[in-house]
Amino acid sequence: MLYLIVACEVAFWVVPASGLLARYALRRPRVGGALLVGVPVVDLVLVVACAVDLRTGGTPGMTHSLAAAYPGISVAFGPYLVARAAAWFAHRFAGGPRPARPPLGVSSAVTAIWLVGRPLRLTSFPPEPDYQMEEER
Repeated sequence: MLYLIVACEVAFWVVPASGLLARYALRRPRVGGALLVGVPVVDLVLVVACAVDLRTGGTPGMTHSLAAAYPGISVAFGPYLVARAAAWFAHRFAGGPRPARPPLGVSSAVTAIWLVGRPLRLTSFPPEPDYQMEEER
């Protein structure tokens, strides 16, 4: 089951990239649209796989924490990230206009995506015991 979770985490990034490549580089908008619709499906499969894995006795770890963050990232930032990526793909592969710079403050929100890993790492594993306190007693 852990392999399915890891495969879904990889597919979380591969499916949108292949959808945009199909839409703009290969000029197959229907195939690209179908692949882009597959992103929420990947999220759903990921959540179900994690639930089944934990229900059958799997130990929670970093993989499960990351899997819990992906649907939130999809909901919070998904439409914006796909629109920005689609604008750049259209510019690069379909001769579209250069995308405008994002509004002030949006780049910091997107940067927050990359910082998600640190809080997850801190919450999924307990901190090291404080040995100094034990020695002072």
